[in-house]
Amino acid sequence: MANRVIRTLGQECDYAIDKGWMQRGQNPCTTSADDRAKHEPKENPTLEAEQVPAFMRLLGDYADRTFDLVATALKMHLLLYTKPVALVAIEWSWNDEKNSLITIPGATPGLKRPADQKSINHLVPIPDETKELLELLKRINGCQQHIFFSNRGSKLPHITPSALNNLLQSNLGFGGVLSPQGWRDVAQTVGQDKLGYHWEVMDRQSMAISPTKRASEVIMTTRNSWIKVGISWMIGQTGASSKGFIYLEPRSQ
Repeated sequence: MANRVIRTLGQECDYAIDKGWMQRGQNPCTTSADDRAKHEPKENPTLEAEQVPAFMRLLGDYADRTFDLVATALKMHLLLYTKPVALVAIEWSWNDEKNSLITIPGATPGLKRPADQKSINHLVPIPDETKELLELLKRINGCQQHIFFSNRGSKLPHITPSALNNLLQSNLGFGGVLSPQGWRDVAQTVGQDKLGYHWEVMDRQSMAISPTKRASEVIMTTRNSWIKVGISWMIGQTGASSKGFIYLEPRSQ
């Protein structure tokens, strides 16, 4: 961003020089490549597989039996590891209870599909633990369009995607330790190293589109299996029953 601003101002100053409004050598935005601001990409903070149990137990205990919409959204993100922007925008009409499948339209902003691929929907198999979450949410927001409907002053008809990260940072104390995007790296590691799934399966579950036909075949035959086995592993890290994690009930001492 800084480099683009400098270039734009430099062009305007060059134009002023050409018009005689400035003298040559007065362009303050003429800098060498070495002087320009360098963008240093930051990796999303994530957890090692060995750190997952403590985190899952902490989230399972959070809110002390009190329903929290954002915490519930975070739990669904952990179970499905979809992109937060797409997750919070899910509508009830996208949920096919009969076939245990959520269909996220390809044009949904969070998918970031290229223009020629917006017709490709993203299919998310729903494991039993996610069904429990959906049943809970139905009692709260079942009469609304969006699963994560909220009227807390946001311009959106649902909670904001940043709410998940805010919960991690402010309420759970994981600022700089874990982010929603970083959790997807956890799922990749667990899926490949712990459970032995092919990387393409993990990539497709996280809403990527593979250019190969083989990837499509892989995802159709094994993604649902990964969801079921992977969720069992994730839930198992809490040291409690699935309901203890799903319903935010603290484990018995």
